[in-house]
This record gives sequence, structure tokens and C-alpha cells, in this order.
Amino acid sequence: MAWNIWHGGRRYGEHVGVKRVIETIKATHADIIGLIETYGSGEIIADSLGYHFYLISSNLSILSRYPIKRTIKAFKPFNFGGAVLDIGDGKEILFLDTWLHYLPNYSANIKEGKMSSEAIIHEEQSTRSAEINQILKEIRPILNANNKKPVIMLGDFNVGSHLDWTDDTRKIHYGYSIKWPVSTAMEKAGFIDSYRALHVDPLLDAGLTWTPRAATSSKKYGLRDRIDYIYYQGPLKPIESKVIDYHPVMFPSDHAAVFTVFKLE
Repeated sequence: MAWNIWHGGRRYGEHVGVKRVIETIKATHADIIGLIETYGSGEIIADSLGYHFYLISSNLSILSRYPIKRTIKAFKPFNFGGAVLDIGDGKEILFLDTWLHYLPNYSANIKEGKMSSEAIIHEEQSTRSAEINQILKEIRPILNANNKKPVIMLGDFNVGSHLDWTDDTRKIHYGYSIKWPVSTAMEKAGFIDSYRALHVDPLLDAGLTWTPRAATSSKKYGLRDRIDYIYYQGPLKPIESKVIDYHPVMFPSDHAAVFTVFKLE
């Protein structure tokens, strides 16, 4: 599960917000969770689940049903970190949590047709594109030494995917088709987008994670998009993937969560 819980889940209440985060996670029965915007809530959530916990930074953390064998450090801990998890029977999973910069905000430029696709892509170079390229560069030796073991890299990438912004989807993207550099870099590095691997048509299954609040605050939150991902490589097969944006009282975050069930091959 990948989930930006929005300021530690506390935006709707210091205690009740975190409680609703816990309830939402428990309802999925997720074995491993990559949190973003942890901000002091990670230990509480992990304890409530009875899970192992690794605080990468104030922002990122990993909650795991499985023991944490060792940790992975690369780039900046506010943006990236990971762990090797012992899933039993001598098997391991490399689990990596990611947050990329929230700027540039491309919403207005696209909705108002202010910039070309090329100009929008160029704007990505100084933040998200630079970050993902540096992360992938630094973890390449780790991936190469991983001996084809399962790898999951997930998080809040804060940008759309080239798999969604295609010529076929121009009509829902204000006439734009964009080869977003972050998702393109992930693909070139051998990662597969688990949601899009199972939901191949973005017109039928948009998978929007930004934002569940848009129905009541569309002007404030701008363009809706799929910006949270669970990527994988190695001997894994996704058998279910869905967006989670529901709580029976009030969903506690401005990001929907992404949940993927994998089969080990």
C-alpha cells in the first residue's frame, strides 16, 4: 500500500484523523505500507497494526508485517529510503518508499492551455525529473546486486504518467498528450506500474489519486490526476490493484491510497 496521509493524518483531527488512517489501512489487510507525510503518526499506526516500523525521515516511513532485515539509504531521506524485508522461507523483498517534489504545479498551465507539452516537460527537469534520475542512479548498484529478487518502489510522485496522458486520452486531458519524464524514467529502469498493468485502459480506469477532495473543492485543488504509484520489478505478478479513497465517516487524506496484491513467482 502507498499512501500520503496528509500531515500525519491529522488534518481532520489530532486523534480521530489518525484513527481513521488506521481503520482505512486495517480494512485493506495490507502487509506492507509505504507512508508519505508520516509526521509523527507512524509509530502510532505501526503499533495499532502490530507491525515493524522504519522511520526513514519525518516524511517517509515503512510499516511491515514482515521483519526488517536491513535498511536502504540513497539520495535524501526526505525523498527516498527503503528496507529489505524478510518474508519467510528464505525470501526477501526490497521495498522502497518515495516522495518527489510537489512543484511545478502543472494544473493551471494545462487547464488554461498556457504551455506546450514540450514546455511542461522542460519544467519538470529541475525538480521531479532530476530527483527520480538521481534516485535511480544511486540505487542502480543495489538493483543490479539484488539478483532478480522482488522489488517494490512506491510513493507519491506528484506527477502524472505517460501511460495515462496518451493520444487516446487527450479529450480528458484538455487536449494534451505528455510523455511525463518521471514515469518514463521508471519504465526505462525496468519498473512496471502495477495499477496500469492490470487496468490497461486509462479511459475506463483512470485510477485518480489526486484528490478525493476534488468533488467539493475542485477550484482549490485543480486538475485531478493519478500521481501515486506502486511500481515493481522481479519475480512478482500483480493480481489486484485498486485506489482506496473511502472511509465510512470521512476519508482522512487529500491523497487516495494505492493498493496492489502481488503473487510471488
